[in-house]
Amino acid sequence: MRSELGAEWRPRRAARRPPPADAELTDSSSVSEEWCSGRRGKRRRPALNARERNIRRLESNERERMRMHSLNDAFQSLREVIPHVKKERRLSKIETLTLAKNYIMALTNVICDMRGETCPYSQEVEAQEEKPITED
Repeated sequence: MRSELGAEWRPRRAARRPPPADAELTDSSSVSEEWCSGRRGKRRRPALNARERNIRRLESNERERMRMHSLNDAFQSLREVIPHVKKERRLSKIETLTLAKNYIMALTNVICDMRGETCPYSQEVEAQEEKPITED
């Protein structure tokens, strides 16, 4: 949406509220002094020129690229430790997360069984085993 509006688009600021109408005022200067003295707004930064905006955008893009690479590396590490049947195709992100969740719940149930405790996820694991994970 921002690109449709152009580079000069900025969000609207809230309009200043006028002083209450029922306030008793003796002179007009007291309104402006009272009104202005209570206002502690942020100072406006000087407008950036096109070159500075471009540099900031490029830096922001680089940070986002690095963040996405880090996230994708983490998904790949998770894919490598989660057991799954179809090894010929890489798991999608949602498949990876779903399998990881199911695997953790199943291991939790195994540990609880070994300890003789009730299994907190027995019904969820059984339900997940019945429905296959499909990639649309």
